[in-house]
Amino acid sequence: MLRSLGKIILLLMIVIMATGSPLYFDRIDADTFWERATDNDDVTPPVDENGPVEVAADYRFVQGEAGQYDLYVDLQILHGEVPYEEDLFVLEILIDQEPVRTLDFTSVSPEHSPGDLLTGETVEFHFSIDQKILELSDGEFELILRTDREEIAAVEEESFQIIFDRDFDYIASLLRNPQGRIPLVLYFPTEMTDYSVPVTRFITTSDRRLVQVALALAGGPDENLGLKSGDDYDFPSWGLISFQQGRTSVNIHGDFERFDDPQLWPPIFRAFTYSFLSTPGVRASDHQFYFNQEIREEAFGGVQVDEPVGFPDGPRLYFGYSTQTERALLVPVFLSEEDSFESVMGFFSEEGELLNPEGYYQLHQLRGSPHFYDHLKFPIVPPGFYPSDLFIEDNIVYFYFDESSLEDLSEEKILMALDGLLKGYLQFSNIDGVVISLNNGNGEDSLFHYPLDRPIRDPVLINIENP
Repeated sequence: MLRSLGKIILLLMIVIMATGSPLYFDRIDADTFWERATDNDDVTPPVDENGPVEVAADYRFVQGEAGQYDLYVDLQILHGEVPYEEDLFVLEILIDQEPVRTLDFTSVSPEHSPGDLLTGETVEFHFSIDQKILELSDGEFELILRTDREEIAAVEEESFQIIFDRDFDYIASLLRNPQGRIPLVLYFPTEMTDYSVPVTRFITTSDRRLVQVALALAGGPDENLGLKSGDDYDFPSWGLISFQQGRTSVNIHGDFERFDDPQLWPPIFRAFTYSFLSTPGVRASDHQFYFNQEIREEAFGGVQVDEPVGFPDGPRLYFGYSTQTERALLVPVFLSEEDSFESVMGFFSEEGELLNPEGYYQLHQLRGSPHFYDHLKFPIVPPGFYPSDLFIEDNIVYFYFDESSLEDLSEEKILMALDGLLKGYLQFSNIDGVVISLNNGNGEDSLFHYPLDRPIRDPVLINIENP
């Protein structure tokens, strides 16, 4: 009987094994199973299309060559499905919480088309931040990655900080005229002709200074400056030049009709007018143009030229300009001619006096007018270079800098900042000099070629053409 029962049990075991069923069972951990299975591209976890969407995101931020950054966003679809659209993520670039640029992602991997459903996969979004392409100035910027899509609203905004800080060649100012040489200040146009740069060129004789200015303007700038020059530089023919009763004049003749374009007038106007009125020993207040020895009502494609002209009203601000030869030059902009600076007119009086020295200083920073600066125009005051004290006393502006604020800056950046600040502050009628002092200094009497703790006065000669 027992022997028969054992045979029956053995027979049942053989049958069960033949069917492929295990002799014992254990709990299957599905999470572990799918986690291991993710290494196999052919295995896809099940998706409940009607369930809530669950996502996660990882970020990689890479600094490339000078002026270039890359942001990679890996979006993981953990549960549910997300319709793909080209505005899934947006990257904002801000200065002091004010947006100045908005970017869509540059590429996506793997590639998708609008309307595709993202499900059970990881998608990489790539943002390329290129200073030149985006026309961004040097300075500190904040990047904010955000989405307006409800499906991935769980991905929180992420913030990143970047700094654009290019290297450049800058030639320091001179605080006095070299012996036996006379400076001419010549205004030459930038490559895009949007601004005119005051260039200091020295001559050895004071004879017929206005004629020498006109000859220099007609010849164009030295090519090392990176301004419009050579075959790209064109200038009208000129004849009689005069200076009478505080007014300079020039007669433009010949085929000046080839300049019959309003866009060509500004650099010619600034070249003659600003250069003549800046000539040493010529105390002129305005300038008159003649055309074939006559005063015309209009020229250059409709520009009114029948009245004497001069410098624009109001103060000017100096900014850095990066030329095609990677040389940095100081360029003035008249605040009354730039909409970006309308809100700061209260810093100055109608009589040309400086009322707010700190406010004027802030204009030289990127945050002072973020919409004015771009990849060619940059603020002369770099991040962190701010005086611990700044005030006016007895018509002298006093700057106190902590020595530590200079430690991380190159010599070129310090020189350019101080040159531009000196030119800017010394233009005001109530400022006779500028004093630079260092806190916690070691008793030095100078910072580069600037005397410390003593007033610096005009002339400050900038943009030396051939030092």
